[in-house]
Amino acid sequence: MVWLLLSLVLSQAADLSGVTHSDAVPTEIAAPVAAKVAPGGVRATANATGELVVTGRHVTRGYWRAPSETAMRFRDYEGQRELVTGDICRLDEEGRIYVLGRRDSIIKHRGVRMSLLEVEQAAVEVAGVLEAAAVKTSDNALHLFVSGTPDLNPAEVNAQLEKQLEWNKLPDKLHVAPDFPRASTGKVDRKAITASAADVHHPRPPAP
Repeated sequence: MVWLLLSLVLSQAADLSGVTHSDAVPTEIAAPVAAKVAPGGVRATANATGELVVTGRHVTRGYWRAPSETAMRFRDYEGQRELVTGDICRLDEEGRIYVLGRRDSIIKHRGVRMSLLEVEQAAVEVAGVLEAAAVKTSDNALHLFVSGTPDLNPAEVNAQLEKQLEWNKLPDKLHVAPDFPRASTGKVDRKAITASAADVHHPRPPAP
């Protein structure tokens, strides 16, 4: 049997207060969560939010021929190899871990700490939307890119988002695209999307 040591660590590098996700799904853990202190953080207690760290003899030494990426995600601690997953999670009283989002998806918008994944999830629940990607640009604007069926109506997307998200989490600008630029891995190229944020968009009316 493969045993992995899962430790939820409170991050000291970012303010994670206020990050919530009402649709977060609890993940059952086969092995006990380790009670230990990890570098750069403090062992999480029940209902605390932190970053998931995985430890065990089956954790790889790093990424193939990618020393910079390896240094960012892997570290040695007390003779164990640790993978810093980048997943922001919450630990409940029964030891279940709720995944709230990714560290690089946590932003502050209109005074609220939030996850871009929450906006994207709300968007794909709108009829006609097949894929969504949210990015925040250097001017502090939150852009939402969506692709979907030919009859996708931007006004309807905005209207449905207003029903699902708090005002603080609503995107400032909506972009409808036939498809998204992709990296060689097939994942959405967020840098390319961010660079195209100045293209034609459908702005959201100001709040009353």
